[in-house]
Amino acid sequence: MHPETLRGWVRQAEVDGGVRPGTTSDDAKPMAYLERDNHELKRANEILRTASAFYWSAGAVVGEAYEALSGCVTLNGLVRSGAVEVA
Repeated sequence: MHPETLRGWVRQAEVDGGVRPGTTSDDAKPMAYLERDNHELKRANEILRTASAFYWSAGAVVGEAYEALSGCVTLNGLVRSGAVEVA
């Protein structure tokens, strides 16, 4: 066993016992879980943001094609003809 490994265990035991200041093992577990959870949520947000941009741009292309074929104007992917007003 490497001496630094043993030294780290002793330091952590001293923190857990209240002899040395620092974050106890019991406090570190929930924080580690929250950090992992936060990382996963940020990753999911980025995936959703990318997917949203992809589908939004695909919708714009479809909207432009619809306008060209039908003569109607689209507004954010919604069809709007000349006879119907959008509030």
